[in-house]
Amino acid sequence: TAGNISGGFDSFLELWESAGEFFFDIHYNKLQDLNSRISYEIHGIAICWNSSHVYYVNLNKDLPNLECAEKEKLFKDAVVDKNEVLATHNMVDFIKARWNRISKIMGNENTRKFTWNLKVQIQVLKSPAISIQRCARLNLAEGIRDLELVDGSWLTLPPLRVSHTVDMSIVTWILWPDEERHSNPNIDKEVKKRLSPEAAEAANRSGRWRNQIRRVAHNGCCRRAAQTRALCSALWKILVSEQLLEALTTIEMPLVNVLADMELWGIGVDI
Repeated sequence: TAGNISGGFDSFLELWESAGEFFFDIHYNKLQDLNSRISYEIHGIAICWNSSHVYYVNLNKDLPNLECAEKEKLFKDAVVDKNEVLATHNMVDFIKARWNRISKIMGNENTRKFTWNLKVQIQVLKSPAISIQRCARLNLAEGIRDLELVDGSWLTLPPLRVSHTVDMSIVTWILWPDEERHSNPNIDKEVKKRLSPEAAEAANRSGRWRNQIRRVAHNGCCRRAAQTRALCSALWKILVSEQLLEALTTIEMPLVNVLADMELWGIGVDI
């Protein structure tokens, strides 16, 4: 995972921030409780760039994970005041500060990003929430119940805006508009169609657990990030040669945000 690299999670953030372009996929669950104010639980983000490993940011683990120096600084005031509730509030501030740093990377206009099915991921990132039950460091902390939790279980994070992003599912549609498609395009089918067997297998292998090669890691988001990278490598030159890049960036991609909002909030009709 991203937090296991040398130097810890903050070193990974610096590495990620330096990437000129990257590929990502969000690991999330859509909640079925209609009475809840939370629609999506976000677990993590898979990221890779050219020739890199696929990294997984485990939000429940990496956001509150503290190095020794950080921990000492974070809890200094709380120890002096013998106030564990203060320490918990400081930890939440630390979590949100790290999330804001991720938000800055994802929103960087100078960094091009690629993903698959961007519309749904935009919807998830507009109101992200993590479960304190899954975050052991928070769940066991004194004073966590004093925080403003949604439904007593969810810590909401600030909305994250993704900018300068290309949806490879739209790229495949632009290149082959006459092919029959479903509303939820299947990346596995596109990989089989567009890539050589060797390239497809290499991408699939990048998204599996290293010590359990047959298991898909993190609900497939690592595999999808690797598949997106492989598809981009194969299809981007075709898109440019067919002179379709302008149509993609000026017409199709701006509409994704509009459609995401329409599905989330609905539209008003004057009748």
